[in-house]
This record gives sequence, structure tokens and C-alpha cells, in this order.
Amino acid sequence: MTDAAIREVHRVSSMPYGLARTQAAERVVRRLETEGPAEVVPYALGTLVDSMFWAGEAEKSFVPFTRLVRLWEEHPEHFDEHDRHALFWMFKWMVADLMEFPAVPAAQITATIEDMARRYRLEGLGLNAVMQQRFLWADELGDEATADAAFDAWCATPRDEYSQCEACEPGDRAVYLLARSRYAEVVRIVEAALAESARCATEPADMLSVLQLAHLALGNDADAARAHRRAIAELDEATGEMAGARGRLIEFCARSGNDDAALRRIVGDQQLLLQCETPRARLELLARVGTATHLVRDAGGGGRVLAMSLPGAAPTTTVAELDDWLRAEATALAAAFDARNGTTAASRLVARAWSAERDGRVVDLSVLRFSPDGDASAVAGAAVAPSGTARGDADAATPPAADTDPEADQLAQAERAVADGDPEGATAHFLAASRLAEAAGRLADAGWALANAARFAWRATDHAGATAAFARALELLDAAGTPPEHLVPVLSDHAECAADAGVPEAALPAVRAHVAALDVLLAPAPPADGPDAGSEPLAANPPDEELAGRTRAERTRARAELTDVSARLLASAGNLQGAADLAEEAAVALAELGAVADAAHAFWLAGRAHRDRGDLTAAAWHLESASEGFDIAGDRTRRAEVASELIAVLRAAGRDDEADAVRA
Repeated sequence: MTDAAIREVHRVSSMPYGLARTQAAERVVRRLETEGPAEVVPYALGTLVDSMFWAGEAEKSFVPFTRLVRLWEEHPEHFDEHDRHALFWMFKWMVADLMEFPAVPAAQITATIEDMARRYRLEGLGLNAVMQQRFLWADELGDEATADAAFDAWCATPRDEYSQCEACEPGDRAVYLLARSRYAEVVRIVEAALAESARCATEPADMLSVLQLAHLALGNDADAARAHRRAIAELDEATGEMAGARGRLIEFCARSGNDDAALRRIVGDQQLLLQCETPRARLELLARVGTATHLVRDAGGGGRVLAMSLPGAAPTTTVAELDDWLRAEATALAAAFDARNGTTAASRLVARAWSAERDGRVVDLSVLRFSPDGDASAVAGAAVAPSGTARGDADAATPPAADTDPEADQLAQAERAVADGDPEGATAHFLAASRLAEAAGRLADAGWALANAARFAWRATDHAGATAAFARALELLDAAGTPPEHLVPVLSDHAECAADAGVPEAALPAVRAHVAALDVLLAPAPPADGPDAGSEPLAANPPDEELAGRTRAERTRARAELTDVSARLLASAGNLQGAADLAEEAAVALAELGAVADAAHAFWLAGRAHRDRGDLTAAAWHLESASEGFDIAGDRTRRAEVASELIAVLRAAGRDDEADAVRA
């Protein structure tokens, strides 16, 4: 029975974070607390704490954590070494998070830190984690001399098994050093950590977001741009909402003169402006986004319209309106923290955000560019050359030997750059190969090479350059007579990249044109005219029926996939009804083709679109269909993610009994 209970808790702990995992953990805890075995309850409670904390319910996680501590005091014999380690490891989360909620009294925080220290001493544990919490509390209170002393004491305390994870610790220190304008130390610490290649749930995305700002402050523009691009790429791999990193990316864009990028990121992360995992995280985000809106407004951009709505306002808002709202929200939240802390540290944070200035220089974040002169669709210029070479004509990034084929040499160097994890170098070499092929009249080769250049520019987060390159690549491939069914990967990448760039409409015409081309190819042949209309046609070389069948099947599948792509573009453009209709059409078509997992993804999109437009009944039906599809496909991770969204939709619709019955 014990082994079976452990396996059940382990199954829950392997689920992706979300409501479904939390709900499953709550079920297991209730059953074990009632039926036993008692020795598995600590493992289950720890899993519930972990599930709530990482699913954005940090405040709720205090309740099961308190139960876990009480259980340790009453029945330490129920804890094995794993449970004991997990309990004292979680102390760091809980103590740190108390500081994040202004309703928690300062006296309680101080007492909890001292209780943590007492418990660590009783267990004979190292005190590095305790010293970190004392530093965090001193930093929160805002006296710089006291915080500096606490920081130094933490850094001087030897690491032990309960210290902050090795990947996180450099980033945590860098955050403080950045706030203290100790930029050279930030660069030294983060660069050293990056050289070690340490990774965890939030790193290296978080430390890279700090590094970009430090390099910018030091005037290292090229290094700042590289850190910025890498931070964005790593953010996609991170766990949790990452509000701190997202805020720093927005602030960096504005401080570096990339106002369009800053505003796109604000629109993309707008849901966090209303609610973050903790109030303190929200205050930090409001201040960093407020720095950006203040800078854009100060530069004359206050009238720019954003596709986002403030509470109780119109579907769009101006930068000036957003800036005023952010300042009011941040000021009120800062006042709550200052009242709790008995200091003015939070209000000073807000004041600094709205007094920021920039020096007028603009950091170039592009990896490849298109010339606005002459033929606007022609590749004209400069991509970022591989590390260690100057920006310039991509063809000249690495001159080929005299006895080699220049195009083949560029492709070989591109592949080496890919293997080395250098998307900027890969972009430059694929771009060079494309231009060589186009000059020689080989349009298909030019188009495929340019599509690869676009793909790696996108990976290097140059969304604008990549979007333009994808469009030109498709022109070249169409001119070469490439069958439309072969272009689905390029069209899909173009669409996703354009959506990331905030211009989904830039990809819609190409997708629609290729859907139309497929419709023509899939249309039944018109009946022949004349007296022999019903007779078998004569042909010297009769068509290969098997090949024709395979081609038709490939085109039918391509048509369904492009319908799904169109739906995602419409969703990104805010046309939720159109997105839902096309997503359902794609889901049905893909299911008929036996592509169950792809159909589930399309149903998922339709469910989200219906949810966002307020039709909770339709949303629930489509999400249930997605969940069933992922179940058939054997994708437990996606099924659990959809289940979390389904639970939220059912609860919002007042269907709590159905929500309770959802299982991932």
C-alpha cells in the first residue's frame, strides 16, 4: 500500500504546474490524511506546496506548508530523509514570500526568519539560507548600509545543501548589484555563471535580463544586444510567470531606444499588469513597465495607441493613459508596502521609475535587415556576423578559399554555426548563401537558404528582420514553382514569427494565398466536353495513381494545417470569433486525417478563443475535446495543461461539481 501511495504522489509531482496538478495533489492529500499510510503524507503535502507555489498560488501554499511544519513537530518519524530535506528547503520559499505580501506584518516576518534560524540550528544545518533571508528582509526595508552589510554577510557565509540553487544564486546577487548601480560586478558574476552553463527553472533567463541592463549602463551596446536576445530566447524555456525578467526586458527596450519593441512586449505581457504571483512582484513589474512608458511618453510617444484595455476602459489605450494608470497603481501598492515596512523604500522605487532619462543613443537589436531603398523585398544588407567579426556584408563574414564553391562554403559555415549554438552566425551565412544562389538564378535554393536565415534570425529574436525574410523567401520559392504543400513549414514559421513581432496581419496574405492554391489543386477536375466525354482518356504515359493519391493526401493535410495556422494568426490579431471558427474547422479536418494530436491542439485553440470572447459553454466543450484528443495521443503533459484551463473555465461558469470531477 505504501509503494502504491508513493507512486500516486510521484505521478502527481510529474504533472505540469497548473490547476489540474494542484487539484490532483489536494485529492491525494485528503485521501492519505484519512486513509493513510501516514508516512506518505509528508511527501504528499510537500507536493501540494510545490504545486501551489509554482502555479502562481504562493499565498495559498502557506496553508499546506504550515500543516507540514506542524506534522514535523508532532510526528517526525513519518518523515524520511527526502521529506526532511524538502521541508527545510521549502522554508526559504515561504519566508521569502511572506515579504512579498504587504498584509503580512513586519513583526511576523522578523519572527519567522528567527524561527527558521532556530530550526536550522537545532537540525545542525548550515546558515547560508538564513543569511540570505536576513539580507532579503534588510533589502526590502530599504536602508542601503544595512542591506549592504547583510548582503556581504550572506556572500561570506559558506554554501551548504540548503543554499540557494547554484544556478539561481548568481542571478539573485546580480539583481541586488544592479539596483546598487554596481554594473561591473554584475557583468563579472553573470558572465562567470554563464560560463558554467548552470540551468534551473528560471535561469539563465533571469540573470541574462539583469546582464543586458548592466551592459547598457556601461555603454557595451553590442554585448547588451546579445544578452537581450539571449534572454528572450531563454525566457521561452523558463518556468513560471517570470515577471522580473519580463519587466527588465521591457525596460531595456525603452532605455535602448527601441520603443516599438518595448510597446509590443507590454501588450504581450499585459495580463501581468493586473495580477502577478505576488504583490511585490507586481510592484517591481509596474515600476519597470512604468519606466518604459514614461520614457516613450517623454520622447513624444504619449499618443501612441496600444491594443490593450485598462480596467473599465475602452479596448485600446494610449501610452499616456497607460503611463498614468501604471503610476497610480504603483503608487498605491508602494504605499501599502511602506506602511507595513515603516520606511519609504517602495515609494522611492516608484519615484525613480518615473524620473528615468535616456541619453539618446539607440542600440541596434537587428540580426538581419532589408533595405528600404529600391526593391523593398530584396535582401540588401547587413546581418550580424559571427562572434569576433565586424558587422558588415554577410557575404564577407568569412571569405571562402579560392578553390571552393562560395555558396557551398557559406552553407557549410552556416551548419557549423548551428552546431555551435550561434544563431547570429547561422543567419549571416544562410543569408550570404541565399544571395549567391539568387544571383546565379537558382531561386529555389535562394528561397530555402533565406528561409533558414529567417528562422535563425527569429531564434536570435530579430522578429522584424525574420518576418521580412520569411516573406521574401516565400516569394522566391513561389517564383521557383515550389508546390504549396511543401511550403507549410515556412508558412507556419512566418506566421508564428509575425505574431511574435506583433504584426500577425503581415503573414495572413501569404497563408491565404497558399490555401487558395491548394483549393484549386484539390478541386475535382471539370467534366470533358464533346462526344468522347465519358470515354477513358488516352495517354502515352498514364498517371501513377498511387503517386497521385499520395500527393492529394499531402495537399489535404497541408490544407488542414494552414487552416490551423490561419486560426492562430486571427487569434493573435484579436479576431477571436474568426479564430475559433477556423480552429474548429482545422480540428475536424485533422481528426478525419488521423492526426489526433494536431486536432487536439486545434480544439485547444478554439477553446481558448471562445473563453477569451466570453463563451464559457463553447470553451468548455472544445477544451474537453482537446483533453480527449491528448488522452488518445498519449500526451499526458498537454492533457494536464488543458485540464487546468478546463477547470478554470468550469469554475468561472459556476459548474464547480464538473470542475471537481476533471482529472488529468
